[in-house]
Amino acid sequence: MKKLILVLLFALVQISYSQWEQAGNWLYDGIIWSLAISGNNIFAATDGGGVFLSTDNGNSWTAKNSGLTSKYIVSLTISGNNIIAGTSVGLFRSTDNGNKWTAMNLGMTNKYIFSSASSGNNIIAGTGDGGVFLSTDNGNSWTAKNLGLTVTYIWSLAISGNNIFAGTYGDGVFLSTDNGNNWIAKNLGLTDKYIRSLAISGNNIFAGTAADGVFLSTDNGNNWAAMDSGLTYTHIRSFAINGNNIFAGTSGGVFLSTDNGKSWTAKNSGLTDQDIQSLASSGNYIFVGTYTGGIFRAKLSDLITDVEERMKISSAGISIFPNPSVNTIKIKYSNDMSGQTKITLTDLNGNIKLEQVQSSDITGEQTATIDTSTLKAGTYFVKVEAGKVSTVNKVVIVK
Repeated sequence: MKKLILVLLFALVQISYSQWEQAGNWLYDGIIWSLAISGNNIFAATDGGGVFLSTDNGNSWTAKNSGLTSKYIVSLTISGNNIIAGTSVGLFRSTDNGNKWTAMNLGMTNKYIFSSASSGNNIIAGTGDGGVFLSTDNGNSWTAKNLGLTVTYIWSLAISGNNIFAGTYGDGVFLSTDNGNNWIAKNLGLTDKYIRSLAISGNNIFAGTAADGVFLSTDNGNNWAAMDSGLTYTHIRSFAINGNNIFAGTSGGVFLSTDNGKSWTAKNSGLTDQDIQSLASSGNYIFVGTYTGGIFRAKLSDLITDVEERMKISSAGISIFPNPSVNTIKIKYSNDMSGQTKITLTDLNGNIKLEQVQSSDITGEQTATIDTSTLKAGTYFVKVEAGKVSTVNKVVIVK
């Protein structure tokens, strides 16, 4: 692995540096309502393009719609070897990674599916105005399970053991401990009862609301507490959990909490569409589905580890001159292995302004020249990376 051995000319900028990138050859420009992951397969549900599949970490995508009578897909759930798609005309099941879909709606009296979840052979589906339906035979048949529900618009669902949580449109959270036969409202402490998303991590239940941010319950929903420190957007559309890391997708980007929701940090560098609809975690990556910008991915390590910590690990730095600069900057570094070095220049919001790949067949000191004449005056960040080693520093452009 190439290592950069450099000396900083000025202090490292202590910022969180998140490196999001567009995921592959994504072409559909509509909403990505849901993301689901099964092994190496990543499924994406869209608002008119149907289901898309990637088998290579999002590098390429293929439409998988054979048998679907509606391409308006709102929810995706993995149940064993089955993929369950919730559409505007009911539920469809695929047993062959999306190559063929079959309608599975026996007993469904309302077919506008908004949410779904699975546990073992049980699949729960939430509808737009028909409440909750349960299947105990992998979707072959369905039974309405609404006793105790005061609202039948089910926006979100989550399962933990014998507990099923339903987030409703306007009447908060409901809990069933008997496979949906009975539901009890669990809203003490909730100031917003429009529950867009639910997620479970151990004994912690997270509820994302339409206007008041994130709420946490540690006692099966009996009590809820607001967890909004650092959240600048409070419409919470989705969650993804990776170990102790909780990601929230909002109308204004992705936020990360590493302390069970007590504090949140924005992680949006490189996201050109920050209207987040869906989230999913797979291996070393996290994926986001946006409103119209497609699918983005980021390495979990880039989101979780800040720049200063990565610099200490890699013992890396860069020197930039002149600084401040008018039209051109030179970036000096040295490497102990030949190959390629990627240089990226971003603005303060993380938007990429310039990129350059520097190749060399020799080792030792290298110098890259970057034309900055097209940039507006201001402060920018320069990132130099080779393999897993990266360094960030600041440059000021004057006119």
